Amino acid sequence: MRRIGKDTYIFALIFVFITGIGNAQNDSLGNDYINVFLDCTYCNKDHIKKEITFVNYVREPKRSQLHVIISHQTNGSGGRQYFITLQGQNGFANRTDTLKFSTLPTYTTEEIRSRLIRLLKLALASYAVNTTAAENMALTFSKKTENLIEDKWKKWVFEASVNSYMNGDDNYKYYYIWSNLEAKKISEKIKLINRLSSSYSKSIFELDGSDFIAINRTYNAYHLFGKSINEHWTIGEKVNVVHASFSNYYVKTSIAPLIEFNIFPYSEATRRQFRFQYAISFQNAHYIDTTIYNKVSEFLLAHELKAGFEVIKKWGSLDLAVEYSNYLHNFALYNIDFNADLSIRLLKGLQLSVFGRTSLVHDQINLSKTGLSEEDILLRLKENSTNFRFYGSVGISYTFGSLYSNIVNPRFDLF
Repeated sequence: MRRIGKDTYIFALIFVFITGIGNAQNDSLGNDYINVFLDCTYCNKDHIKKEITFVNYVREPKRSQLHVIISHQTNGSGGRQYFITLQGQNGFANRTDTLKFSTLPTYTTEEIRSRLIRLLKLALASYAVNTTAAENMALTFSKKTENLIEDKWKKWVFEASVNSYMNGDDNYKYYYIWSNLEAKKISEKIKLINRLSSSYSKSIFELDGSDFIAINRTYNAYHLFGKSINEHWTIGEKVNVVHASFSNYYVKTSIAPLIEFNIFPYSEATRRQFRFQYAISFQNAHYIDTTIYNKVSEFLLAHELKAGFEVIKKWGSLDLAVEYSNYLHNFALYNIDFNADLSIRLLKGLQLSVFGRTSLVHDQINLSKTGLSEEDILLRLKENSTNFRFYGSVGISYTFGSLYSNIVNPRFDLF
């Protein structure tokens, strides 16, 4: 018997592999259901696929007939307002629909996703009426008669919370507690937030029979008021009072009038925004230790300019922000902060995610004159001098294979 040559064997494997891919690409689900691409970061896609079965779910947005984008923003009650945008293509090119609903902060995950599923079903059904899926669809309507109830709280929402965290072993222990008390009123014209918060952290390190203890405390009072002028302009004020042992502030008070301009209407904020914000800050600082400028207290005047651009499209999302601030008595004391968050589909199945933040730091007038001990530096008990800060991440993924992703199989998900 003649032995098959190595080259012939490799060629046969390549031929079978290519043939298999070609056959797989010609596969279909054997129905005329509309193809849907789900584009949402915070939703449970598996749950949607299990609850809505009269469409096909595809991995590639360009192969879909409907590109469904689900986004949200915080509403006045402390809950969220969700937006469901259906952008048609490949047969529905001239059709776009947007639905929205609001939730309360007391809503459970099940209550939120039930409302999402109900609205998404209604939206998708209007596109599926001309497919064979319509033969098994039915519409029911339950009429509820409710009396309109006057809002006795006048849009005021109050929240009190306490959170704690701890971990440790034989050589290390960490304790953290954070508390927050908030009262806010948010309407179409007014945004008013008042907040009191505090945090306490304690780390205990055991080394050679001795304990090294690191404690940080922060107390903060915050007030923000904004009044809408029109769809593009907002004016307001911000007040902040803080005690921070890490930053050498015994008490720092800051009062700043604000103005903001959005190139796009605020009503489009969940899809796109390009905002500019300017503030002049009047500050009064009392320090725990004498600073490197020989100050125990001082009055300061500063200003800051912020610009932010955000867009959500079929190709992905982009969020850019830059902030510049400096003290007006010395323009050499400045801070520039850059922030970028990008998620983009480069090619079919190829996804790129980039996140980064970097700061040029030249305004640390609060640093202690006495300097830092080794414990202060290693345990990060106090703020250290630096000219820059940065952090970031880059990720890339490539997915290929079957176009459809209708099936949900939760087995072994715990592993």
